[in-house]
Amino acid sequence: MSPTVEYKSHSFFGPISWLNFIDWLITLCLGAILILCTMRLGGVRPDTQADLLPLLSVALGLHGLWVATHGKSVCALSPAPFLFVPFAAWACLSVMINSPVAWRGSQQLVLIAAGFIFFWVALNNLRTVAHLVTLIFCALVPLTQSSFKSFYQYFQSKSSLASAGVDYVLQLHPGYAGRSTGSFADPDSFAAYTLILLPCFIIAAAVPRLPIVLRVFSFYVAVIAVFGLCFSQAIWAVPTVAILVAIIPFFCFKDLSQRFYGAGGMLFGVLSVFVGMYLTSPKFKDVVAQALTSESVGDRLILWKDAFSLWWASPIFGQGAGAYAYTMEQSNPSTLSFVPLVPRNDFLMVLVEYGLIGTFLLIAPVGFLLFKSKKAFAAQVFSRQVRGGKSWRKMPIQKFLLSFGICGTLAYLLTAFLSFPSSVPAILLTGIVFLAISSKYIFKLSLTLPSFRMAGLLYFLGTAVAGILFAILGSQRLDSQALELRASEELGSIVAQQIPIAGDPEVLDGVIQLYEDAVLADPRNGDAWIGLSAAICQTHYSDPADFEATSARALVAAQSAYKESPDYWRVHAQLGVAYALGGNLRAADSAFVRAVELAPRSSNANFYYAAFLSKIEPTGKRASLFVQRALEIDPEHRAARQLQNQLLVL
Repeated sequence: MSPTVEYKSHSFFGPISWLNFIDWLITLCLGAILILCTMRLGGVRPDTQADLLPLLSVALGLHGLWVATHGKSVCALSPAPFLFVPFAAWACLSVMINSPVAWRGSQQLVLIAAGFIFFWVALNNLRTVAHLVTLIFCALVPLTQSSFKSFYQYFQSKSSLASAGVDYVLQLHPGYAGRSTGSFADPDSFAAYTLILLPCFIIAAAVPRLPIVLRVFSFYVAVIAVFGLCFSQAIWAVPTVAILVAIIPFFCFKDLSQRFYGAGGMLFGVLSVFVGMYLTSPKFKDVVAQALTSESVGDRLILWKDAFSLWWASPIFGQGAGAYAYTMEQSNPSTLSFVPLVPRNDFLMVLVEYGLIGTFLLIAPVGFLLFKSKKAFAAQVFSRQVRGGKSWRKMPIQKFLLSFGICGTLAYLLTAFLSFPSSVPAILLTGIVFLAISSKYIFKLSLTLPSFRMAGLLYFLGTAVAGILFAILGSQRLDSQALELRASEELGSIVAQQIPIAGDPEVLDGVIQLYEDAVLADPRNGDAWIGLSAAICQTHYSDPADFEATSARALVAAQSAYKESPDYWRVHAQLGVAYALGGNLRAADSAFVRAVELAPRSSNANFYYAAFLSKIEPTGKRASLFVQRALEIDPEHRAARQLQNQLLVL
């Protein structure tokens, strides 16, 4: 069915009416969210996420106003978003009951709520083809900018993130040097974003629907995007592209021979680009050779195996929202030297954190919507006769948009199997756009408001209040996370440069203030309390005589973290540091022992205890034992290596 329900579009912009005007405002608001989110590192920084919450709140309020503007006429809504309500409820319960790091779960819950609001508004508004085309255009435009930026990054070896969208300088991670990141913070996110949008340009170029100029331009952008994938050097994207170009012709052509020829031609073109890059670029050749080693492939397999072991510990209910990194720190079942933040597989991430129940509640609605979308696509004719200056055949607009929606959703799911697109708001919202497009054609707008006169006004008030509460509560969580992240980065730099020891203690004041602002924004942010305690302890180097007051302040912060997560090893390690600073060695030893018990496979937990023992035991035998454990877990641990050398001298 056509998305046009409340009013018909007599031109591209539609009729002159309040309903159409508000619908265009909503369309532009959603489009602005997509563009701004993508241009600012994909919205991956909590700073940028918090800035987008007011726009989502406005979009929800405008949707309520649009419903209220109907007056006495009937306004029907889509039932599709309600398919995801059980998962949203399960996520809330997981944060409140199951998660050992509830503050991280609540931050994750903000992203889930943002995605639901975006899906709700996109499904129930954008009632004409013009609105849908505009939103798709807003989703596609940033890809062209990111692709061209990737050329500059690859050939100029740019290392800074100039368009971060924050008021302080960010540098590219050293491990990403020489790899293009586009408008994102890492090359894998850029590759995932490109893969999700690539089918749109291929379909637009292959299907006889658009004018020839736009089809040629779409083909050009598709080629540029494939080169961008090469420049990102995300080798996992190669099989994903191969699968996509084998699927896309089935949504472009009717005849089986055309589908096979199309798949073969597209696959040949994509492989030609990759082979050309391999033969002409020594840098790309080295990356491919490294990626194909058993060590590189094995790392991903180890991550997946570890994720399964974490899930098996709590298969039904999961470890809790936001608890993947926490659980990996605690148990660290892998042989890898680092503790991963994500398993590089979104399906496994959901499985670990939300269990079988949460995974089913999320995957089942998506699968159902895809199945119904495919049936709706197959039910429509592939082409219709059109008469202009001369007659020609083109694909109906509904089928054309459905092909966008289905292929975009499939691309997202394929990418989620090998990467972490759900952790990047820009990619998540782009995937939601395609799912919403597909859903518009498979559900009748069957949910109507009650018939009494004030129903529309009450609906508007409800959406307005919900939007305001979402913006306020969500901003508190994200602002706290943003401040804590920035403070942690600055504290790490200070410790590495030994600034307090060098005689410039005032630089710590700003860091401590950031941590204090973080705990004011969200008093339940355990990471911020831990960081505040660590920053306070650093002031001891500039004023050793005031160790009792410093220890007392640090201890208060560490105890506040303990209230939020009593079984987190970092909490106990920081308690140990605070106790040791105040001279309470017995309490400090107990705290460090508890930290090692909670995280026996953590190199940092073992190192902290070794560092403590090295200060209180003349022989250093136990310290040598724990520092050796730390180096066995992470041979690249520099501080542990230095401590071991010191103990060998003793």
